[in-house]
Amino acid sequence: LDKKAIESVAFGNASTDISLLKRYCSFKNESNNGTFIQVPDKYCSFLFAKVQWADWLIGLVLLIISIICLCLCLFLLVKILQSLLKGTVKSIIFKMVNANFPGMFKHLTPYLALLVGCILTILVQSSSIFTSTLTPLVGLGIITIERVYPFTLGSNIGTTITGIMAALTATSEKDLRNSLQIALCHTFFNIIGILIWFPIPFMRFPIPMAKNLGEIAAKYRWFAVLYIVCAFFLIPLIVFGL
Repeated sequence: LDKKAIESVAFGNASTDISLLKRYCSFKNESNNGTFIQVPDKYCSFLFAKVQWADWLIGLVLLIISIICLCLCLFLLVKILQSLLKGTVKSIIFKMVNANFPGMFKHLTPYLALLVGCILTILVQSSSIFTSTLTPLVGLGIITIERVYPFTLGSNIGTTITGIMAALTATSEKDLRNSLQIALCHTFFNIIGILIWFPIPFMRFPIPMAKNLGEIAAKYRWFAVLYIVCAFFLIPLIVFGL
């Protein structure tokens, strides 16, 4: 990416035809009527450096490629787990992951799962990786939805730590204050959501909702695509369009 172009966009000084991609990585000096000017010498070594496409088109192509790669990786992950986790191994893992504390401490088990989800997400620096790993395990029947629910909520807290760490790299006091405000907004937003939907068992209705949606998607495969399009594209467009 072209750092100068990004700065121009951030400060509102960019022209309408500016490109955020840095296509040339080296320049050479050429004489022009006694004055030296810099002209492009060598293309940068990224995929679309030599293709004269608009930024939005390159972004769209990369988005499609990334979605295909993601789906392929998840498909292969499920196949590998299906071949590895069978019989006795599956039973042992199921009992270990879904076990509860004994006696009166039973109700503390989900909170431990929430903490584990938070810590593991901090370690891998990605909630997407963590939840994408858990999803096929639920499909294989190794982890119950009731147990993966606190794991996912903890992951939502752990993923905000990356933003806080990035904010702490600010050099000036003003930049540090502004960046920390945004990072903490993300953190407290997720924490407040967890306080609403987790501590009171009655409020954990995302669990039965997930089960119902899963049953419908298993029966009607097209419903899963419809749900993704509506939840992640149409509804946000309608809300933000208003």
